[in-house]
Parts: sequence; C-alpha cells; structure tokens
Amino acid sequence: MKNKFFVSLGFLFIFCFVSVGLFAQSSSNEQRLVGTWVSDEDNSFTVTFKSNGTFSNSDGDDGEWYIIGNRITMVFEDVEGTLDFSLSPDGRRLTVISDGERAIFIKIN
Repeated sequence: MKNKFFVSLGFLFIFCFVSVGLFAQSSSNEQRLVGTWVSDEDNSFTVTFKSNGTFSNSDGDDGEWYIIGNRITMVFEDVEGTLDFSLSPDGRRLTVISDGERAIFIKIN
C-alpha cells in the first residue's frame, strides 16, 4: 500500500514537472513571438503578434493566438488553424509549417 502511494506521488511529481516545463517553454516562445514579422517570400505580407494574445496581418485579418509547445493556434472569424513552428535561437526567424508547406518570416520589430 505504501509503495502504491509513493509510485502515485512520483507520477504526480513527474506530471507537474513536465507540465511546468511545457508552460515555461510556451511562455518563453510567446514572449519571443510578440512583434511584427515579414514573409521572406513576399515582403508586403506581415503578421503582428501582440502580447495580449491577438494578431493582425497585412491582408486585414485579425484574431487571437496562443501557443502550446511548438504549435501555434490562430483563431479568426470562427476559423481555427494550428501550425507547427520553430524560432531560431536568436528569435529573429520564424519557420511555420502547415500541410507540409514551409513559410519563413523575419522579425522586423
């Protein structure tokens, strides 16, 4: 009985540790993502992520965004899209992958 308690306590500790780690990573990525990004293929297309969880782009779309792990979810006009993303170590290059297609954005502010 005592062993089950310690095993359960161990699993709870591991779950909390992993959850806090994912939250910290998401929080760090959220801070690094805030700002305006320009497409490296079309310098007239920009996306601005605001610290209040909203975004807008140069096409006139806007909505809300949030991050869980290495996935960003953007919600606008009742449409929700989740994309895989990565940030360069210096936080200046954003790579987004959707349906196997890769798009790269450069942070301009």
